[in-house]
Formats: sequence, structure tokens, C-alpha cells
Amino acid sequence: MDDITRRVGRIEDDYKEIRSDLKALRTETNAVRIDLAEIKGRIDGIDKRFAHIPTSLQLIGFAVAIIVASGLMRWADRIPGASPAPATLSAPR
Repeated sequence: MDDITRRVGRIEDDYKEIRSDLKALRTETNAVRIDLAEIKGRIDGIDKRFAHIPTSLQLIGFAVAIIVASGLMRWADRIPGASPAPATLSAPR
């Protein structure tokens, strides 16, 4: 009987330790939830900022469009069927 009392006492001590560990884990879990919510808010803000930044493909396309437009303006007089660009702009009379 003395052995059973000692073993039950050890189980009760272990149970108390498990309960304290669970309380600590709950506290840490709540802290992690708060941190994750903050991180999620920051990521949402970053996503909104990056939504307005053009992609590399868009920038390359814009550069190509400018180069083509400037080439067309420069060489318009050599394109068959194109009207030549005026040398100077003058005000209407």
C-alpha cells in the first residue's frame, strides 16, 4: 500500500508539472498569434505597395516602345507611303 501511495504522489506531481507546462504553452501560443497577426498586416501593406510597381516585362516593353517610336519619327521619310514629318512646327496664319 505504501508503494501505491508513493506512485500516486509521483503521478500527482507530474500532473502539476504538466498543467504548468500547458499554461506556459498557451501563453506562448497567444504571443505567437499576436506576432503572426502583426506580420500578416505588414505583408498586406507590402503587397499593396508592390501592386503599383511595374514588372520587368512592362518596363522592357515601355523601353522598346520608346525606341520604336523614336526610330519611326527619325526614319519616317524613308517609309513607303508615310507622310514626311514637318521640319518645324509653325503657328497657323
